[in-house]
Amino acid sequence: MSNLISGLADVMSAEIKSLDTIANNTANLNTPGFRTEYASLQNVDFLSQIQAAPAGEYASTSLGAIQSDKAAIVQRTIQQNDGGVKATGINTHMALRGEVWFVLEKNDQLYLTRNGMFKIDGEGNLKTTSGESVIGETGPISNLSIDFKVTNDGKISVDEKQVGQLMIVSTTPGAKFTHLGNGLYQTSSFFEKAAPADYSVLSGVYETSNADTATDMIRLMQTTRHIETIQRSISAYDQLLNVGINQLGK
Repeated sequence: MSNLISGLADVMSAEIKSLDTIANNTANLNTPGFRTEYASLQNVDFLSQIQAAPAGEYASTSLGAIQSDKAAIVQRTIQQNDGGVKATGINTHMALRGEVWFVLEKNDQLYLTRNGMFKIDGEGNLKTTSGESVIGETGPISNLSIDFKVTNDGKISVDEKQVGQLMIVSTTPGAKFTHLGNGLYQTSSFFEKAAPADYSVLSGVYETSNADTATDMIRLMQTTRHIETIQRSISAYDQLLNVGINQLGK
C-alpha cells in the first residue's frame, strides 16, 4: 500500500474516532456539569504536502513520492464555557460561573467537577452523590447542618459563623481531561487556586451540560463529509494505480 493511501486511511480512521466525541456530547446532554469535548486532527503533514503541490502534478508518480512519517492522531479538548443553570432551591446544590472547577477527593485521589449537586451525609460532610468528598481550602468540607449558607466567593457558614471555604481551582491552558462519568473529571495537568474575581458560586441551583446540539450537528455533517471525501480520494488513487500498472504491463 502506498504512503498516500496509508496516510489517507490514517486520517479517515482518526476522523471516525472524532465522531465518538460528538456522540459522547449528545449522550451527556442531560449530565449536570458535563463539558463539551471537540476533536481535531494532528500530525497530518502529508496532506499539506498534497495541498502545496503545483497544479497538474497529481500523477501517480508524484503522489506516490509523498512521504508521511506520522500517522494522524486525534487531539481532544473540552470547552470550558458555562452551561445553563437550573434552580432547585436546595442549598447543597451549587453552580460555578467562570472557567473553574470544584475539587473532590476519594481514596486519596483528586478529581475535578462542575456537577455541584452535592449532599450532606449523616456526619455533616459535604459529598457528591457518588461519595466523593468536596474539598475546601483546609480539607474536606465538614461540620455542616442542613441550613448552611454559601457566598458567591465560596465561603460556607453555619449560624452566621464561617466553617469552611470551597477550594475553587483553574487549570493550565490546554489541559487534558478524562471524563469519568457523572460530570467527574481527572487531569494530569497542574491546577491552582482561582482568584475570587475569576468566578462566582451560585447556591440553590446546579449547572447543566454545556453541550450545544446545533454545533454538534454541524460538526457531525462536516466530519461525515470529510470522511466521504477521503473515501473518494482513496478510490480515485487506487484506480489511478491500476491504470498505471496496466499501462506498464503493455
